[in-house]
Amino acid sequence: MNFRTLLLSLAGAAITVGLLTKLAHAEPTSDGVLVAEPAGGSNLAVRQGTDPFLRFSLGGRVGRNSSAGYDPFSATDTTGGIELVATARLYRRGPFSLAAGLSYDASGSTGSARGATTQLAASRFAAVAEGRYLLTGGFVPLVRLAPGLLGAAQSLSDGSATLRATSTHLSLDGSVGTGILLGSPDAKHRVRAWFVPRIGYAWSTARTPKVAIEDPNAILGQNSGRTLPSLAFRGPYLAAQVALAF
Repeated sequence: MNFRTLLLSLAGAAITVGLLTKLAHAEPTSDGVLVAEPAGGSNLAVRQGTDPFLRFSLGGRVGRNSSAGYDPFSATDTTGGIELVATARLYRRGPFSLAAGLSYDASGSTGSARGATTQLAASRFAAVAEGRYLLTGGFVPLVRLAPGLLGAAQSLSDGSATLRATSTHLSLDGSVGTGILLGSPDAKHRVRAWFVPRIGYAWSTARTPKVAIEDPNAILGQNSGRTLPSLAFRGPYLAAQVALAF
């Protein structure tokens, strides 16, 4: 499955969940036709009741990295990993609210370069600032900005020697998406489940990895030199999470 097909599949899944949730909240008319409640007729107090104070999310993300320094670690430039986010609402006025929190994501990939097996592992810690708008039917569109610090570890091995390298990057993620309440917005539950799809763009500074050769006299150490291409983490991504909110 290529990157474009994977993005379309995840986007289709997100739209399907949203439509099913919308139909579940629709009201039947006298002739039996389901009609969703209009936004203007919703009660703001009910809508605010769906706005979580605390939200803990776990999910995955797939993206694309076009950096030349990433080429030895992936033949398709595709990235993938897990994402963990915790946010708390700080401010609310009418249907608008602001939240802040922390996020952690980790990814890995393997490839080959000049007959050597390559591996890359990256992890990122970031602060999260999120703006939300409460719609009727349990939909909460959001805009998220997440500046952070990213660390990457790389290795190249041909069986006779192993070259290892590390790099640290400043990063910035921006994304838009929507929270979709899994259940009725009128239910009085203390804990609510959400599905949160997002699409965004990741950016990081470019760094030349610091190389450490386990055996300077080995074949890989002699042939590859002591530098690797400059590495960055930049490109579009699609993320989807399941969240518990309180």
